[in-house]
Amino acid sequence: MPEVSVIIPSYNHAAYLRDCIQSILDQSFQDFEIILIDDGSTDSSVELAKEIANSEPRLSVLQNENNLGTYGTQTRGLELAKSPFVAIMNSDDLWAPEKLEQQVNLLKRHPDLPLCYVLGWMVDKEGNPITIDDVHADWPTSEIQEPLPYLLYENRILASGVLWRTECVRFETTCRYSGDWLALLEASIKSPVLCINQRLTFWRQHETNSYLFSHKQALEEIRVRQAIQNQWQSWDLSRFDQSMVRKGLAQNLINLSAMYAYFYDISLVRKSLRESWKINPNRKQVAKRYLGSYLPIEKFRKHVFPTSQPEQDPDSFKKMLNEIAHLAIKK
Repeated sequence: MPEVSVIIPSYNHAAYLRDCIQSILDQSFQDFEIILIDDGSTDSSVELAKEIANSEPRLSVLQNENNLGTYGTQTRGLELAKSPFVAIMNSDDLWAPEKLEQQVNLLKRHPDLPLCYVLGWMVDKEGNPITIDDVHADWPTSEIQEPLPYLLYENRILASGVLWRTECVRFETTCRYSGDWLALLEASIKSPVLCINQRLTFWRQHETNSYLFSHKQALEEIRVRQAIQNQWQSWDLSRFDQSMVRKGLAQNLINLSAMYAYFYDISLVRKSLRESWKINPNRKQVAKRYLGSYLPIEKFRKHVFPTSQPEQDPDSFKKMLNEIAHLAIKK
């Protein structure tokens, strides 16, 4: 049985797939299997992966009968994984050669912790680091850490940077964009996690990145943010810095108000801001946003989403908002 299962959810990344797989094969740690599952690619991804598999017995190439999306595909990979540790590798990303070795060693030293993540850079289409923008911002970098207060308002842990204990990870299959954020929330509610303060994963930026903002992505972000707001009081948060928890919860509500503005629901904008006011240590920020909500809706919307285009049918946006399915964060 291999020690690590690497799951690659593959979709239309033929231009980057060979480099992605090669960065796994070049790892200093070699006791792994690679499970590549294609989710309906229309380019040459499958043919390319099968060509590599012909000379690499550790690589299995499968195809979904129907498009399952990223997290449906990753869940299928988890069901097939044979290893105590599992890593997700996006099919356009890259790893530094020492990435897996350092993570496996650290997880073995801390057998009670569920995951280890590394830092990384965004890279351009050619794989060159984009160092002007630090994707991790001011997040903690200590070896053992509590990321939950930070995860309450955003996720800055790269999906391809995490090594999980297989029994500790669950992906929500109804998600298409935020499943890694949700999985990290669930793990961090239960336990501290491990971090290696080195840039060992590389998140490729190109015009077909799945995270790029869209109506569907925005609706899913609302699902996660609503779930945080609706469920946090049922979690045991006693081990956390309470001021950091309040800050995270308050910022989640501010960000949620912006998403509601995108969908033209000013009543939900103000409701979220009123709830943020109750717990927010930075009430000046909330007050400014609340006063701004009395501007004409299109002007306010443009203020919180400067790059969004005016929409001609706000009622259709509100209808989409009203049809969001409930999401459970499992503790």
